[in-house]
Amino acid sequence: MKKNYLPNLLWATAYGIFLAIIVGALFWVRDNVSRQFQTAEAQAAWNRWRQEAARQAQGEGPVQRRVPKSAQPPIAVLMSQHFPVCVTAAITLGSALFGTFMFLIRGVWRDSSRIGHAPPTDVPLRTGQ
Repeated sequence: MKKNYLPNLLWATAYGIFLAIIVGALFWVRDNVSRQFQTAEAQAAWNRWRQEAARQAQGEGPVQRRVPKSAQPPIAVLMSQHFPVCVTAAITLGSALFGTFMFLIRGVWRDSSRIGHAPPTDVPLRTGQ
């Protein structure tokens, strides 16, 4: 029995490209976040936000806020300190998504069942009983 390995090779290549795009996009986002939030203006804006949150935490604002503990914005902390977790989560969830779509698409392509279509029969309808 000869097995055709070309579809499996194509799926493996597509999976590799998919993972490369996901991981590459995460590295691109991390670089942009680090460039954007390393400036003095961004740090000043974050400090202003923390001061405003502290003011609102005292009950002087429309909502009761908690003062952020971090000296950096949350996205900067996420991309600098928790980047390996982000990559792992993206690979795990992306692999689950790719595997699901691969399963569904291969199932549609492999469906070899032929549903016969019988011509309609002339059956009189019963009405009024």
